[in-house]
Amino acid sequence: MKALHFYSRFSALILFFFMSFLPFFFLGIDAEYNLNQQIDRGYISRNAIFFAPDVGQEQSSKAVIVATEEEAQAIIEASEAQDELESQTIVMPDNQYGENGLTNIETILSSGGSDYFAAVHTGKGRFVYFSGNVMLPPILEGRFFTSKECLSREPMAVIGKDLLNQSFIEDGKRFIYLDGLACEVVGIAGIAHDSTIDALYFINLGAISPERQIGRYYVDGARDVSAVFEKIQLVSSDQLHLPMRRLDLPMTFTDAVTGDVYLKTYLKAVVALLLIFIYLSVLSQALSAERRKIGILKVVGISTKNVNRRVHWPLLAWGASGIALTLLTGAILVGINYFALPQSEAIRILVACSLTSSAFLVIWLLLFDVFDRRTDLREVTQQC
Repeated sequence: MKALHFYSRFSALILFFFMSFLPFFFLGIDAEYNLNQQIDRGYISRNAIFFAPDVGQEQSSKAVIVATEEEAQAIIEASEAQDELESQTIVMPDNQYGENGLTNIETILSSGGSDYFAAVHTGKGRFVYFSGNVMLPPILEGRFFTSKECLSREPMAVIGKDLLNQSFIEDGKRFIYLDGLACEVVGIAGIAHDSTIDALYFINLGAISPERQIGRYYVDGARDVSAVFEKIQLVSSDQLHLPMRRLDLPMTFTDAVTGDVYLKTYLKAVVALLLIFIYLSVLSQALSAERRKIGILKVVGISTKNVNRRVHWPLLAWGASGIALTLLTGAILVGINYFALPQSEAIRILVACSLTSSAFLVIWLLLFDVFDRRTDLREVTQQC
């Protein structure tokens, strides 16, 4: 009997620790990888859509496979040269102010609906508008401007930490000259370790002159931004009588060496299926052991209330202990900055995985209760 007790409870502890810790660890590594890709492009994700006014130029996008670092670097340099050529050949009608008080470009970039980030892309600079719930650049100090402030005529900037030495203090506020503007610095962007974000700067779109707003653009977001781009295209055709065309996404070193092929989605599916298989396997073995244990307890006259106290509640406690162990281990990893992520993002993943594991624990206990009610004492006695 003691062996049965130990097997079920220890199984619950180990199972729910791994059910919560492994997804947390894997998703943390995955988020770190995606963030690094985003940072390599200047905090632009793979979901982003680059576009420019359609002046009849053809665009082609080809997957590449390389064997050496030199080949990868050559591909990236060619991609950057193409980007520079595009930025120099963009043609657009005059960017006039409309009746709504906004320029044509401001009207276009703010017409995508919600939950997206849009910007004029100019080398290290980003002239920004965003709407709704979006993942903003990580902030080391201060804040990012609000959606409403994006269209303000008051120049504001969020700068990378490498630009701090170019800023100055005046009347207790920090300022910096960027693109001919004296911008108030409201935030310092970056992550714990050095990255390309350190050299970037973000300015609210409304503070930029109409002439400076003409260039190459992108929209970005956590979800598919194709619908956002379609709305922008429609408004652009109506406003400027000139449609927008998609451009190739800027290439990073990892894009080149992997041939632009990513397996992260498939790995997530494999890990999820593996965890479900382990969960069902351990559940099956534990149910078999608990069924015999419950049958024995009922045969000797133990009441249902005492069965719950001796079997179900200890399982709940041990399973919850496994989840608590994940929270403790995860908190330590977050505290020592094991993942190159903003701490808030790592904590979000940890909490989400723990809550999901808690839901599986509830299902576990419900199934035990169902099998308890369906236990045939005569059959169990014969098996024993």
